Parts: sequence; structure tokens; C-alpha cells
Amino acid sequence: MNLGIKYLPYEVNEWTVTRKIAEVLHSEDFAPKTERPINFRVELGSDQASGVRNDGTGTLTVPTEKIAHKFLDYVNNDPIKIEKKKIKFFKRGQPSPWLAATLQKTPYVNPDKEEERQEKLAKLDSTLRVAIVQFGVFHRPKYPTRSEEALSPRDFSIEWERDYVKDSCAWITVDYDHKLIRMTLGDELTEKDGYDVCINFSSLKVIGAGYDFGEPYICFDTLTPPTMEKIDFHRPMTGEKKTDYRNFKQRVTSIHDGHEVVAPYAAQIRVVLFRDPTIDLLQNFIDMCGTAGLTSETRIIRLNGPSQIVAIKQGFFSRKRLHNIQQAIKGFDWPVAFQLELLLRNALLHTGDLEQLLPHVSRLCKSRANHAGTDFVSSLLRQYSELLRRRDGELFQTHSTKSSSGKKTEGSLQRRSPIECFELLLKEFEFSPADSDWEEASPCRHVMFTPTRMLLEGPYDTQSNRVIRDYKGYEDHFVRVEFRDEDCMHYRWDKEVDGASFIQQRVGSILKGGFTLAGRQFEFLAYSSSALGEHAVWFMNPFKFRDPSDRIEKLFTSELIRKKLGKFEGDQLMHQPSKYAARLAQAFTATRPSIQIRRSEWEEIPDLEPVAYDDSGHQKKLSPFTDGVGTISKALGDKIWARLTKNRRDTENAVQPSAYLIRFLGYKGVVGVDEQLDKNPNGIQMRLRPSMGKFKTDHREYEPIEIAESFEHPISFYLNRPLVMLLEDVGVRIESFVALQDVAVADAKTIDESIAQFTDLMRTHNLGSTYRLSHILKRLKEKYNMELRSTGQSEIAMDNPFLRQVRQVAMTDILRSIKHDARLYVPESHLLVGIADEGPAYEAAGYKNVYTLGETEIYACIQKPGDPEPTWLEGNASISRSPVVHPGDVQRVRVIGKPPDDMLCLFRHMKNVVVLPSKGSRSLASCLGGGDVDGDKFAVVCHKPLLPTSIEQPASYDAGETRTLKATLTVIAHDVSTLEDHQIYAFVHKAIDEDPKWLEEDVTIAGRRFRALGKPPPEVVDEVKKCYRGWVNVAFISSKEYEIGDALELKWDLNMNDICDFIVEYINSDILGLLSIRHLQIADQSSEGIFDEDCLKLAELCSQAVDYKKQGIPVNMGPDDLPKTLIRCKPDWAGAEETSTRKSDYYESSRALGVLYRSESLKLGDLKPIPYLDSQLNTQPFSNPISQTLLEDVRPYLGDSVFSETPSIELSKMFRRYVNELNYICVTHSLSNTPGEALDETEVVAGTISAKCTQKGLRKERMYRMKLHASGMVHQVQRALIEDVEKASDHELVAGLEQGWGAWVLSLRRRNEFGANSFGLVALGTILDCLKKLESSGVSLAGR
Repeated sequence: MNLGIKYLPYEVNEWTVTRKIAEVLHSEDFAPKTERPINFRVELGSDQASGVRNDGTGTLTVPTEKIAHKFLDYVNNDPIKIEKKKIKFFKRGQPSPWLAATLQKTPYVNPDKEEERQEKLAKLDSTLRVAIVQFGVFHRPKYPTRSEEALSPRDFSIEWERDYVKDSCAWITVDYDHKLIRMTLGDELTEKDGYDVCINFSSLKVIGAGYDFGEPYICFDTLTPPTMEKIDFHRPMTGEKKTDYRNFKQRVTSIHDGHEVVAPYAAQIRVVLFRDPTIDLLQNFIDMCGTAGLTSETRIIRLNGPSQIVAIKQGFFSRKRLHNIQQAIKGFDWPVAFQLELLLRNALLHTGDLEQLLPHVSRLCKSRANHAGTDFVSSLLRQYSELLRRRDGELFQTHSTKSSSGKKTEGSLQRRSPIECFELLLKEFEFSPADSDWEEASPCRHVMFTPTRMLLEGPYDTQSNRVIRDYKGYEDHFVRVEFRDEDCMHYRWDKEVDGASFIQQRVGSILKGGFTLAGRQFEFLAYSSSALGEHAVWFMNPFKFRDPSDRIEKLFTSELIRKKLGKFEGDQLMHQPSKYAARLAQAFTATRPSIQIRRSEWEEIPDLEPVAYDDSGHQKKLSPFTDGVGTISKALGDKIWARLTKNRRDTENAVQPSAYLIRFLGYKGVVGVDEQLDKNPNGIQMRLRPSMGKFKTDHREYEPIEIAESFEHPISFYLNRPLVMLLEDVGVRIESFVALQDVAVADAKTIDESIAQFTDLMRTHNLGSTYRLSHILKRLKEKYNMELRSTGQSEIAMDNPFLRQVRQVAMTDILRSIKHDARLYVPESHLLVGIADEGPAYEAAGYKNVYTLGETEIYACIQKPGDPEPTWLEGNASISRSPVVHPGDVQRVRVIGKPPDDMLCLFRHMKNVVVLPSKGSRSLASCLGGGDVDGDKFAVVCHKPLLPTSIEQPASYDAGETRTLKATLTVIAHDVSTLEDHQIYAFVHKAIDEDPKWLEEDVTIAGRRFRALGKPPPEVVDEVKKCYRGWVNVAFISSKEYEIGDALELKWDLNMNDICDFIVEYINSDILGLLSIRHLQIADQSSEGIFDEDCLKLAELCSQAVDYKKQGIPVNMGPDDLPKTLIRCKPDWAGAEETSTRKSDYYESSRALGVLYRSESLKLGDLKPIPYLDSQLNTQPFSNPISQTLLEDVRPYLGDSVFSETPSIELSKMFRRYVNELNYICVTHSLSNTPGEALDETEVVAGTISAKCTQKGLRKERMYRMKLHASGMVHQVQRALIEDVEKASDHELVAGLEQGWGAWVLSLRRRNEFGANSFGLVALGTILDCLKKLESSGVSLAGR
């Protein structure tokens, strides 16, 4: 209801009035403090003519009439006073239904927040005129030649500039809401187009401001290039702001033809301000930055005297100079040329530096003129790029003051020129050939295209797939390509920017036309489904290869490789780009090879399907119970497991999987072990289902089964934000979440108490697995009675600064995920892959006395590694599948426990899976967010406080159609003399961004194949033009079956351009993350929670967005068309990991997520890194408690040689190679490509990244790559110490023990150097493995 307001003081603002009214409406007379405060809105009448803030009147809107009447009664008895004036309130009718509903649903937000924002906007409502804009690079013109000589400051090389005073104009502003500095270039009166050049606050390292001969200038030293947008000054205007200012800017890669040449290389900016002697322009700019909060994040330096930055044109990136460099690079072998390109394109060297470097590289290549020499030089340059990135930052000196050889070098690298650094590295470089026997991964080069740059990485180990394995030895012809914004994040657009046209131009042109890199031309190949979600694809360079099918050497192109993956001709897939690409993606899924199976050993059997009818009595087509699941025999499962565990060192207590996620020919899905198959009289070892078959292939006698995942242990289950929000709205109490968080935080903060607590946390959170940290510490505890700190009970204290820093990194990671993701461990609960109950299939085959699951029953049996016996889950539980958005995405079920012994139960033996029923009117998996059993994992929660008290019906959305290449054509001529039967001329508009064209390809009409012949003869066209003007989607056809005017549905076969168009559309329309975030924020703001109609609408859109990759139909809404958040401010928990969270942008959420986020227990404060690389540390190896303890067991095998402190040359080289690769990992997998940014050694050991990140997906992806890369490095060291512990002879075990002990001693001697501590962990693991194996074999001495 609206209430009028009178007698307001003219100078007060709406915020002051709001605060006074809140004192009444938020008192206990209106609502208890435990309830959500009443929301209301105040609007004051304006009086601009008088120059005052208001005209003395206003309107108060409250959610209900009841509140309004109560408020009037209250203020009549006790009037509100503002500046000693009594304020009068009176009835003023009803507000709009939308406003009343909004106030009733949304939370009250403190007016201080909006008032603070408005004050800042007012202060920033000014501009500074720019005289000159310059793009260039910072560089150091000279380096010290004597130790006492000071390091000279950097200069600025002007690579492109424009004067904006003579014939144009330019202005600089600070944009508070968008957190950026904006330069607007161009004169609306004299120029057609203008440009915005935007520098994000987050990309700024340093701002330097000074005077150059009286001219004020500002230098921006940025982490990433600026964003550039083109503006059409004279575009047609409608007068409607929403229309006129939407998509009116175009993202561009440069702002001028001359700038286009240098833009990929010269991204730093220097601006000269228009001189005004009456004003200190630089101080004005600095004050504006301070108002926007920029000074708290970025250093702003006044440049005076010797600190001035000299700006000179050097021409490093002139067209001619770039051409000469590119031609010189193409003359090297490709692995070397790639690394040289990397140095240039990643801005590690400019052309002047490269001109000095190339002769050195050329001489080095000639001196090692063979394949091994190429590998040596490319590896050297790869390490050189890592060294340069460290050299340009202060981080290098924090790692160590010595090189791996013990010489002081790194501390003085910044004083050395690039050539001096190269020569220094060459002296110390230790070459390490790639490990070609590690099947799980293969070396891969990475290319990232941003709007202006091509960034390069690698090669480093990336998860292998079927295609890469098929062309072993040609891996360097494949590159993984990503498309990202300048900050390496996914593309994001403001509503003013036309992002679609830019993606089409930038990404589409690369996908369709390929690109040249270091002299090789690369063309688009395909993608994996998960990679597409990261906007990444595979490209390849054609190569000659002996075809295994006919043993003929031929040129393998991307087209030929795709053809060999399956038989697609004539298939409906050839009309559906997204689905065809999804089928190709199966071959690019990360998999491990296992065994081969004969054609006679597998068969296809029918799916089990539910039977249900619609209202008209027709049977509905529903998802099968067995959608994506088949079976294998136990014998076949044993063979697969034996193959997978070959060369693994962590299988001692492993539980053999009951199910595997596989790729086989054109099939994909899960296969569960069926012990009845071992009794099959026909020798069948594997049964697959039609729902698993995605495309046809040629069959050979033997075909490999590839393993995408093996389910050997249960996954601990953790809550997440969407699930917390949903559970709260279906009856789970906030106190239940708080209790879980209290336990989780307490556990994390007790990580320092004992080895048991340390290892439990690391194992539970999947940390430290690459270095087997938990395994090593557990062994030391159990075998040698070691502990972090001695408790006086004969325990041996073994803690050290390195382990303390690992624990701090781990604790920070755990607490961060609790705070920012609500990632709370749930006891008695597990995340398990789903499979179907095969019982009904056996009943249908005639088997009797078969035990099957009821419609709301599930089965789960858990056995963790090391558990002597399995545990059968039993009782009431909930089951869900991520992502959860709809209220019905969590269902109640009963877990049956142990099946009866007197019945045939097909899943009795199964462990670490959840078996879902194959009975009922609908599959349980499909009820859980539209899931299936082709690899989906389900959360089985038995923790009673988290069980829903209300059960909602599951979502049921109509199955979406798949986008098909088709058009409806109108017959405008038939019986054309130039056409034969089954021939056609068709003029079709195939895509929105393309002009209509005459088809020249095979097409399908009503199931019949026709040949479209291209453009018809001119005389035919001229004749028809007389009677038909609409030249889009028309057909000339020869068949007598059609008449002029008939409508034909024509489908055409796709080509790779159609796939490329889909990728472009996907990158531009990938809004699943936006939908999910919007859903959570509206649920938090609305009193109806997830039952708000906008949330239900978003849940349906999320379902469509999830299917987008496969169905090819995007959510047909722009960000502004989606349901909007109910208020401007976000809930406080949404501030997550933003580095510059402003209080004025957030409100205090009263929901469970807000309560959890604000918990005092999560306030870590500033944790200072523990200095584990300390020159004061004791490096005497035999004073180390672990060494002293292990000596007793090691000495009997190695004799007195255990006391040798001089490492062998081989071990010293191994250590240097390890440190080099670890350095590369730390630099390459940091969240930023900025020179100087690197991970810490303890982060690699823990397997996490501590830096903050606004896109969690980026950190997850980088962590995955880092762990895989580190796993390959550790694996290589392990094999160098001992080839295979499990198969080693006693003699080999003793030799391995000797190598491991030598490496351990070396690591202790150098423990104050970067890399030594983690190297020691690998060595220690080898020692413990060898000792255990020797003890089990009964060997006591090594023949000494």
C-alpha cells in the first residue's frame, strides 16, 4: 500500500528518510528480530527548479495494507521527526501489483549502501581530456655491466600513437560500477566511428603518473591488454533507451589499421593529457582512482626525476621487422620454431631481443643436427621461457637464492640481459627426454586465442585419448586450442556490446580458415564434450602416415581422421551438427587403454524401458531404465583391472571396481560386472545396449575397450551452494548446515595435531595424491611410530617447515571451499556412479526367484581402500544428482541393505556403485535433473538431519528437439529440361550470418536423396524470375510428383563449417553458469525461495542449457531477457572470491548460505607463508629424524654406503631435471600468464592453487592440468629410481633402494633450495616401497 508523506525538510534525501522509517518498521512492535525485516520503499518528490533535494513530499510503499494501517496508528501516536519537524503520513492508494509483490518477496537493504554508491558516482562524474594515446611495451634499454652499477629504469617503446587534439578528441574517465578506466576516442561531430579503450581495475599492476617537459602523462602497466570497443556515432536512433543502447558497441581487436599490426604484441598504454596549467590533472586522476577504490589494489606512483619513464619510438613491431622474424623462425625445426614463437607471442622477448637470440639458437641446432638435438634445443627454449617469466617478477627471488647446482644466480637475474640469461641457462641445463611409455598422458602444445593475442604453452602432459594414441609419434601435429578473453576467462559481455558478431569474426574465422603457427598450417579437427564446455577444441596439421587399414602411406588430414572414426554417411547425424560433433567427441574423451575383445565375445541386448501412457491412452516414449549401461563378466573385469594397474604403486589396498565408464567403437556408457555372464555358454563377455550405441563403425576381429573412469573407491560427498539452497527450502533446518560446517572447520583447523588428522584431511579432500603424501606419512606412522610432534610416548617427531607450509596450503584450500562454495563434508553419505538393476532382464529371460529393487529402492555397498569388509547402506536416504535447480531434484528413497542370500541377486557383489531400480513408470535417474546411467554420479545421503521433510514432484520437461539442417522450400519450377530424376536446383538461406546460396551437394527430401547441382543455367533463372520475386528458399525440381507452389522440407548434409558455426554459437550462448547464479540469487532474495516462479522458469532453462552441447538449441534469451534479480544488491555470499568486494554492492543474506558465509570460524586473517627455504636450516642428512629412523632398516641392504653424502652424477642430473620441470609447472599452471606469477612448490605437492579467481572453472581446469603434469613428472622420477617395484627382482629392489636413498640424502643436503623437499618425497616413497617389498620377499642383505 502507498502512504503519502508531507512536511519533509527540503534538504533531506531519501536515504535519511528511509533510515528514520526503518527505526519504526524494524522495531519489535512490527516483527520479531528472528524474522526477516519488513521491506519498504521511499520515493521523494523532486523540485529541481528550486535547487533543493525534494519538494517536501514523498511516497512510502509497504508490502501490505495490514502493515500500512499499523504504521499509521504508530506514527499518529508517536510521530517521526526529521530535523525537529514532524512528518505527516496518509493513505495514497495502491502501488503496482509488481512493486507490492517485489517488496513482499525481497529483503530490506541498508540504505547506507546505496547512498555510498551514489556519492561515489557523483564524485566520478567528471572527465579528463586526452591529447595523445600511445600503445607500446616497457623494456629495459641497458643492463648493468658492473656489480656496483644500478639497474636502469624501464623505457616505454611507442609502437603506435595518435594525436587526439588536432583532428579528433579523447577523454578518460573512471567507471565505478564496471570497475574500469575508460578512454573514449573520437569526435561525434566529425567522425563516423569512435572507440572505447577500457582497462579493468583487476588487470592493473602499476600506474605511473608524471610530467614530460611539462606535459602530464600516465603509464598503465597492465597484466592483460585492454578491451577495445567500436561505437557507431551516427547509428539510427529510435528514442527508446533500451533499444538504442543495446548491442550498439562492437568488440574489436584494434582501433586503427596501423594499430592492428602491433596490437598482438604491444598492449601497454601511455596517455598524454591535454595540458591545463591551472589544474593539477595528475592529482585529479589519482583522486578519481582513490574514490573508485583503485588505490587499495594498485600502486599509483608519481614519477619524478630519475624515475621518469622515457618514451621513444623503437619500432620493435613494425610490419617489416615482424615479417623478417617470422621468416627466420620458419627456418627451424617445428618444435624449436614453436618455442621461438612462444617467446615472441607471450611478450617475453621483443623482436630486438629475438634478433640477438636467433644466431645462438641456430648455432646450437647445427651443433646437434639430429632429432635428439631438436628435442634438446626445444626443451632448452621451453625452460628459457619459464626463466624469463620468473625474471620479470619478484617471485623468482622468493623461491631461492641458488640454482639447483648451488651457484648464486637467480637473485641477480633481473640485472642480466635476455642473452646473458640464455647463456647462463645453457651452462646448467640438463636435458630430459619425454617419457614415451606413460599411457595415461601425452605431450601436448596449447594455443590460446584472445581478442588480440595468440598465447602459447607447452608441450606438457595432457590426458591421452583414442585419436592421439592411434597416431603415436605424430603428437606434435595436434594442438589444443582455447578461445578466451584477454584475462584468460570465458567471454562475458555487457548489454551494450554486440558479442555475437565479434565471436563470429574472431573465433569463426580461425575455426573455418585455420591458422599458421611457426610455419605450419593447422586446421580444425574436433573437440571432446568436456573441452567444449571450456571453449577448447583440437586442431591438427596434416601429416603423412601409413594407414593401418591398407598399409599405404597417405596424407592424413582432419577430414580423413574424422571419416575413420565412424560410418556417418546417410545417417540422420549428417543433418545435425551438434549431435554429429558430440559423437566425434567420444573419440577425443580422455581415456586409458585397457584390453581388446573379440567380436564373438560381445553382443547387443535390448534396453529395459518403463511402460507409461498419456491421457489419451498412447504409450509415452520415456528414458530407459538402462539408458547408457551394459554389463561385463567378472573375468573380463579382472583383465581390465590388471591392465589398468600395471606400473601403479597405489594398488595395495585398492578395491577392484564393479563398474567402468568405457568408450568402445561407437558405444559409450557404463558397464557393470555381471557374474552370471561368466556362465554364458556362448562365451559372451560383454553386453551392450542400443542406448549406448551412438554411431556405427567398421568392426575388426579385435577392438580395444577404452576406460574413461574406473570406480574403485567411493567418493566422499560434499554439499554445495545450490544443494544447500534447495534443502533449506524443502525442510532442512539451518542449524543442520551450521553443525556440519562447525565440524568441517574444526577438522581443518586441527590439521597440525597429528599425522592421522593430517592424512585423513588430505585423503578426504583429495589433496597430495600426486606425491602419495598420505600413503608415505601413514607408513611412517604405522611402521616407525613417527608423529608430527612427540607426545612423550616414544613417538619420533618428524615435522618440518615444508610440511607445515603444505598443511597451511591445504587448510586454506579447505576453508576457502567451505566459505565460498559451502563445500561441507556430509557423513554417512557418498557420491556413487549409477547403474541399473539387471534383475528384470533376467526375469524376462525366464530366470526364477530373482531379487529386484522396488520403484523407490536403491542398493549401495561401500568399501574404501584398506577396509577389511564392505558396508551395506540401509534405511531412509535422499538421492540427487548435480546440478540441482528444481525442487524435485532431490528425492527420498530407501536403501535396502544386504540383499537376501536365498535369491538370485544380480548386484549382490557390487561395491562403490549405486544400483537404481528398473521398475516403475519412470526411471529414477531421469527424475533427478534429467539424469541417466551412462556415467552420471548420484549423491546418496543417509545423514538424517539433511533428509528433506517435504518431497516435491520431479521436473518433467518435454524432450527438446535436435537442431537439424533443414529448410522449407517453395517449388517455383518443375520438369526443368536440364534436370534429370532426383536432381534439384535449390536456393537456400542456410545460416543467419550467411547470404543465401545455390546448394551443390546431396540433399534429402521426404526421405529420398537428391543431388543439388548448384546454380542453374541463366536462361532457366531468367524465365522463372518473370513470375517469382522471392529468391530465398526456392527450388527447381524435376519430379512430376511436385507442383509449383508446393512446400518441400529439404535437409542438407553438414560440412565442417556447420560444426564451426555451432561452436561459435555455443561460445556466445553458453549461459549455464549465468542461469545457475541468477537462480541462486533470486532464491535468496525471494521469500518464496526456489519456489519463486522465476526460479522455476530458470530451472527449465538450465535443463535446456545442459542439453545444448548435444541438442544444438541454445537458450534463446539474452542476459537482459532472463528473469532479473529482484534488487540491485547481491547476497553477501555472492562476493565469493572477488578481490575488490564493495560493501555497497551486497546485502546480508538471512538464508543458510549467508549464515554459513559469515561464520566467525571461517575468518582466517592473514596467514603468512612459512619460510621452508631457509638458509639457516640444518642440511645435515643424518641428523634428520626420518633418516635416523630408516637407517636401521636400510643399512642391512646398503652397508656403510648409506653414509655417503656425495650424490652420483646421475642423481644430480635427475634432480636438476626435476627442478627445471617443477619450475615450469609452477609458472605454466598459475592462474595468470603474467611474468612473475608462479605457484609455490607446496601448492604442487598439495595439488591445489591458492590464488583468488573470479571464475572457479578456470582454477579447476588449471588444477587438473597441474596435477596431471606433476603426475607425469613424478612418474618419470619414480621410474628413474626403479622401473617397476611390483615386478622387480630382489637385486633390482636393492638397486632401487640405493637410488632412492641417494636421492633422499641429496634432497636433505639441498633442502633450502626450491624443489628439494618435494623431490625428497618422491625418493622417500621409493625407499618405503622397496623396503616393504624386500621385507615381504624375506630378503635381508644385498650381497654386500
